[in-house]
Amino acid sequence: MNQISKTIRYTAVLLVLACMTISGCGGEKPESVAVKFMTAVNSGDVAMAKKYSTAEAGAAVEFICGIAAMVPEEQKTEAKKVVFTVSKVDMEGDTATVYLDEKVSGDSVTVPMVKESGKWKAATK
Repeated sequence: MNQISKTIRYTAVLLVLACMTISGCGGEKPESVAVKFMTAVNSGDVAMAKKYSTAEAGAAVEFICGIAAMVPEEQKTEAKKVVFTVSKVDMEGDTATVYLDEKVSGDSVTVPMVKESGKWKAATK
C-alpha cells in the first residue's frame, strides 16, 4: 500500500475515532462490533459502517468513506484485505475502549465505545 493511500486511510480512522463509537446488534461484545466497524470503514462500506455508528456519527462515516472512494481501485482492493485483531479491551459500565491491531502493518487503532439502548456504538466524546 503506498504512502498516499495509507495516509488517507489513517486520516479517515482518526476522524472516525474523534467522533464515533461502535454499535452492534443485541448482545454483541464491544470488541466484535469494533472489528466489524473498522473493517467496514477500511473497505469503504458506508451502509455497514453506519450500522455500527450512532446517528450523529453517520455524516462523519459518509465523509470518510467519500474520501476513501477517491483512492485508486488497486489500493481499495488492498485495503479490503486488512484484518483487525483485538489486543485489549478496557470496559467500565456502559463505556469501553477497544484496542485493535492491524495484522499486516502492525499499526494499532483505538476505538472508543458506548452502550446505547443496549447496543454498543461509536459516539462523540
